[in-house]
Amino acid sequence: MTRTAKCLAERVQSCENKMGFYVNLSAAAEFAHCAAYLNTTNGLVNEQSSVSWRNGVLWNNPYPLSLRQGSVTEIRNSAIKASGPGQRIYQLSESAIVTNTDYNNLVRDNSALIAERQKITGGSEVYNAVADWQRESRQDVNSLSHASLFADEAAGDFHVQRKRGRWVPGVGFTNDAFYSPLLDAGDPLHSFTNELDPNGSCVNIGQYGN
Repeated sequence: MTRTAKCLAERVQSCENKMGFYVNLSAAAEFAHCAAYLNTTNGLVNEQSSVSWRNGVLWNNPYPLSLRQGSVTEIRNSAIKASGPGQRIYQLSESAIVTNTDYNNLVRDNSALIAERQKITGGSEVYNAVADWQRESRQDVNSLSHASLFADEAAGDFHVQRKRGRWVPGVGFTNDAFYSPLLDAGDPLHSFTNELDPNGSCVNIGQYGN
């Protein structure tokens, strides 16, 4: 998206590209129920734009969120993973603003970082753990950091596992051996009425929450 206003991308998947989604010089861009996974650089790039990303997945991109100069970004009810040395979930310029961001699942492994912010004077601030990021940024205060237990993340199936019936497109319902921790873990003020019963009366984190 470039030079747009109030543009909505809904239920779009971007896989095995250079980057998932790029927003530049745009106002009030919104992504709902989208996924970017296995891209070679970034999941979502925000440059000089205001972006809302909700109920989505940013999975196994080296830099899931690249938030550049002049960006304002809100992330909610989403599952985000970075894996490997030198990778981080939030890659922030010194002027990037992260606001109203919460009820996510932030997963890092194999020496990846939660966040790194560039300093005006040089160098960067590094956040190794979710607790460090929560304390210093005051964002993601209700977010989790658990194995997501998706149906088949390698194949891009980001339905969450559940013992009492998970929907399989073209097949119907199946029962899993485990409950995903993302079930009913989203924003309690967010609508959940589109989720199939039993829905726990709370939205799920991830692409298929509500």
